[in-house]
Amino acid sequence: MIKYTAMQNKFSAVSLCALLAIMLIVAPQQGLAQKKKDKKKGRPPAVVELATVIERNISASINLTGAVQALTESVVAAEVNGRVIKFSKKEGDEVKRNETVALLDRTSYRIILRGAKGQLVKAEIALERARLAAKRAKELFEQKIASEEVEQNAELDVKMAEAEIMLRKADLEQAEYNLARCEVRAPYNGFVARKLTDVGNWVNDGDGLFEIIDIHRIEVVVEAPERYLREFSMGREAQVTLDAYPGKTFKGKIAAVSPKADLKSRTFRVKVGMDNPNSAIKAGMLARVTVTTSEQKDVVLIPRDAIVWRARRAMVFTVNEGKAKSAIVTIGRQQGAFVEASGAIKRGMKLIVTGNEILRDGSPVNVVGEKSYK
Repeated sequence: MIKYTAMQNKFSAVSLCALLAIMLIVAPQQGLAQKKKDKKKGRPPAVVELATVIERNISASINLTGAVQALTESVVAAEVNGRVIKFSKKEGDEVKRNETVALLDRTSYRIILRGAKGQLVKAEIALERARLAAKRAKELFEQKIASEEVEQNAELDVKMAEAEIMLRKADLEQAEYNLARCEVRAPYNGFVARKLTDVGNWVNDGDGLFEIIDIHRIEVVVEAPERYLREFSMGREAQVTLDAYPGKTFKGKIAAVSPKADLKSRTFRVKVGMDNPNSAIKAGMLARVTVTTSEQKDVVLIPRDAIVWRARRAMVFTVNEGKAKSAIVTIGRQQGAFVEASGAIKRGMKLIVTGNEILRDGSPVNVVGEKSYK
């Protein structure tokens, strides 16, 4: 019984060894067969999208950033001393030329005016008396009752009285002028940009009351580097864009170029004039000025996404019978989502713009759609 069991164990060990040997022989053959099968099947096609090569007219330009300023801007000051009793306009209000904006207390100036009128009447009476006295002195001189000296003095008194009339008239005009200056008026059509004092404050002659600006026509001020100065000739057209109005472009013209550079920045101040009929553009807004320096027509443009770099060369891929085909291109300036390009490409060609990073010549591709660019 014991002998039988030993023989049985020996047989089992031999069987196990034989099975392992068979597996070692068969497994590599199966793996090799699978590899051959996979190789025969090939890599799955790359999923790609296409875009069209276009032609556009493009231009070279200079772009500078600046700020909007009013063509006319003034601080309106008091011309007489007095207390502010009223502001008829608030900040932001539109005003017309000669419209009253602020009012000073006129009480003392009215009193002075009445006094000036009284002094003039008094001087007129004195003149009339002097004329009568001169007439009487002349008659007495002709009758040889009065001396020539008396007659001459009487005539001088008339001239003195006439001079006094002139002085009193000047005082009256000054009093009328000062009274009128208590009404502070707008010097031109515009907007009240800022109040510089408040009702109840005392102001002296020359103190600022409010700031007024005219933005019906405006200027955009930029600082141009000297290398660009020759491009900023008087009257040349410029395009202006504003962050406040995205997507809109305004037209202007070069209105002024400073003849002197800033010694620190070596830039020249350039002003671009433009109309602002609705006063929609406000002083102080950020603005960007573009001046076109040259223009090219029918330039071939390809999407930036179509370009892949291989060995420091720009390359694009087209699709030919379901497979990728490469072409070397020379690229130029960027134009938004596009790039200027030359080489074996032309308008209307379809280029691969997605999934092109891993492509090689002859790689199978699966086109799933077309991508559009603006």
